Amino acid sequence: MTMTPEQQHVLNMFATDRGRIIGRVAVPVFAALALLFVYGLFRLFTGSPDGGLLTYGSIICAVSVFAYAPFVWLRPISGFIPYAFALAIMAFEGVIRLDRLREGFSVATLVVALVWFAVGFFLLRQFRAITKVVAVGDAVRERLVEDMKAGRGTDALEFLKQLAIERGLPLEPGE
Repeated sequence: MTMTPEQQHVLNMFATDRGRIIGRVAVPVFAALALLFVYGLFRLFTGSPDGGLLTYGSIICAVSVFAYAPFVWLRPISGFIPYAFALAIMAFEGVIRLDRLREGFSVATLVVALVWFAVGFFLLRQFRAITKVVAVGDAVRERLVEDMKAGRGTDALEFLKQLAIERGLPLEPGE
């Protein structure tokens, strides 16, 4: 398919907007993963054997989140890894600390366990949002290309706006 400069411009604008939206969702994930990495390094250097999950898991998770949107052929595995990592944090860091409460109740242990559950839940929500944005973006791009092949250019842009409104995605950078 040969595209006119206007059609190429529309696709470039779409790619820019999609990247901006994914970036807004991914930045908190990368910040949380960076903190988990630093905390995992601290635990490894202090002799804790369970620091490897946080250190290596956060690196692998960051790479898979980064690779999720652009590499379609990696999506099955790169979509699974972040979810598995968040569930592992909730299980190994949260549940194990809750299990320690059977030995003797401690408010500090309870609070730390709840914090790990909150971290895992936050990551799960953010990974779901990234998956949702990428899926919606793929559907819109397919519709945009179909409309361009058929000689229509504005229908896809209206479809994009309508889909963003339905899914609660931001339309403008400040929203």
